[in-house]
Amino acid sequence: LTKIGDSAFRDCVKLTEIAIPDAVKSLGHYAFYGCTGLTELRLGNGIKTLGNYAFRNSTNIKLVIMPETLTSIGKGAFMECGSIAYAAFKGTAEQWSAVYVGENNEALKSALIRFGNAKTAGDINGDTLINSADALCSLNHATKTIELMDDAFAVADVDGNGKINSFDALLILEYSVGQIESF
Repeated sequence: LTKIGDSAFRDCVKLTEIAIPDAVKSLGHYAFYGCTGLTELRLGNGIKTLGNYAFRNSTNIKLVIMPETLTSIGKGAFMECGSIAYAAFKGTAEQWSAVYVGENNEALKSALIRFGNAKTAGDINGDTLINSADALCSLNHATKTIELMDDAFAVADVDGNGKINSFDALLILEYSVGQIESF
């Protein structure tokens, strides 16, 4: 399978997460149009193009992960996807600037976009989300239930004091539910 065809999963409202395999090179027009249950979208490392309106009206997408192989996002691919809060592009900012993004993709353009594979402060488990699982990792380290290695320690110490304690866990949790906007 190298292409997911036009309207292949249109209006499949029970889909909640999708991970497109690396072998897939393109998504057709309207491929996932109206998949209102969809919250997470992980595009495989082979994806080059997203067809017009590929995810239009998939109103609950919160996370989009895109490979550095992506070259074109069709017109309205993310139209009416106003819930997108976070997007990751596995390439550099320079590579992202070369990706063609068609009109009516404001939901994607206005999302926080992280570049590369670098970890973000608070994302202890490296899943590209900052949530209660990360807060729990921080708390487990603080109570000596687990030991975090150097790279995880660096992103867990969100207050920057060189220690991981319950305050770091609290900050991560507050960030994950939107009570604070940064560390």
